[in-house]
Amino acid sequence: MHGFLNINKPRGITSFEVVKRIRRYFPRQRVGHLGTLDPMADGVLPLAVGQATRLTNLLLEGNKGYRAEMTLGAVADTQDAWGELTYVTADIDLELSELLAVLDMFRGEIEQVPPMYSAVNYQGQRLYKLARQGISVEVQPRRVTIYSLELVESHLEGPPYRVVLDVVCSKGTYIRTLCHDIGQALGCGAYLSGLTRYFSGPFRLEEAVALEEAERLVGQGDKSILLPFDFPLAHLPRVVLEDQNAIKKLRNGNTISVANLPAAALVRIYSPGNEVLVLGRPLVNPEGEMRLQPYKVFNFN
Repeated sequence: MHGFLNINKPRGITSFEVVKRIRRYFPRQRVGHLGTLDPMADGVLPLAVGQATRLTNLLLEGNKGYRAEMTLGAVADTQDAWGELTYVTADIDLELSELLAVLDMFRGEIEQVPPMYSAVNYQGQRLYKLARQGISVEVQPRRVTIYSLELVESHLEGPPYRVVLDVVCSKGTYIRTLCHDIGQALGCGAYLSGLTRYFSGPFRLEEAVALEEAERLVGQGDKSILLPFDFPLAHLPRVVLEDQNAIKKLRNGNTISVANLPAAALVRIYSPGNEVLVLGRPLVNPEGEMRLQPYKVFNFN
């Protein structure tokens, strides 16, 4: 079996625990997730099964959407509700117009310093392991893009001071850090107190299956919730290759001549029997001949 599971991860467990629980039902296949979701968060956690795991790096590049609850008037060492509060204030006098002005500062391309409590590597060690030892290091900022940052709710009249945001962002964005940085810009501090991922690439929350329900179904041998291998590739041009000799060459990793390829960075190549063969890169050689270079070759046997 090869394909994807769109899991609605519950709060309180790690993404790896979800993979571990689902892997039991696919003993002969590799299973992996398409981007970590923090233990405190719920929502979309896509899993790849079998040959679909070979698409992980490609699919990790997709944008993601979150609904985030931010609590104002405090700072946490982990930048979320699971950490220890290092600063608390009840002295908050914030107008809606001030909040909106600060939110505007965080739209578009911004710099983020990954939090110490994160899985980022620093000289061969995970930052969170250093943080647990009380070691703090200087982490270089990273550029990320906030495509959309919309105010959903605001409770600024009195404690608890809360704000709910919808965020659409690029790969590598830390919503915890976004909330922390907004709090710093407001001058009152803030931490992430709730998080739901409502989409990851083409995977949507309204179509996700609860983890326990997914376990029940696949445990009964019902693989109907397994999305097709090419589900997240629908945006790529599709080409059917009829020439069996050319198919053999592609499967062996050779570049072949193909006329009338679409102008695209990647294309999906299928056999006449509708089997996905490869993801390929259309190229033009110095003689002006259209060529197809294999990027990912798949074996479903």
